[in-house]
Amino acid sequence: MQFPNVYKIEYDFQIEKLLEDYNKRIKKGMAYRYLAGENYEDREVEETDANYSKTTVVKVKNGIAHKIAKEFVEKHHGKEFICHYISYGSDDFVEWHTDKRPAEYCENASRVNVFLTGESYTTFRDGDHKYKSAIVNVMGAEHKYDNRGKGHRVMFQIGIKGVNHDQFCQNILQRSTLEWLAF
Repeated sequence: MQFPNVYKIEYDFQIEKLLEDYNKRIKKGMAYRYLAGENYEDREVEETDANYSKTTVVKVKNGIAHKIAKEFVEKHHGKEFICHYISYGSDDFVEWHTDKRPAEYCENASRVNVFLTGESYTTFRDGDHKYKSAIVNVMGAEHKYDNRGKGHRVMFQIGIKGVNHDQFCQNILQRSTLEWLAF
């Protein structure tokens, strides 16, 4: 079965705890700016030279966010994963691209996006797709996001290795069906 590029999901990701964790990590200086010049791979040092992408990234390898991601992944038949926060200020954006890094989490893998600052969207070639949390086909389809002129946005992203977008959507659907039948 082929699933849409954005497959909305309902799950208690403990948004308040994740946002609190994000803010603590920012205050500790754990973030870095991801700036790209003319394409996805063209890393820049200066904000003024970043014509392709401007975001802030906080890698997560432990703590409450890692625990929440691990519980979610294990519940839905995933095993290996990475997670991080991506935030966008009022001048930040990412132009058209397909995720390719890290390579081991982009081939036969899936992504879950969870917005911590309210519903937002990802733009695919067929338009904007709004959601709070979803499995998003960022490795299989071109997408972008433009936050210029908008308020601060924070997203928690989980990369799941070894299960592609459609397979992971199917896992979610099967789990939801089983939980509904058990009700």
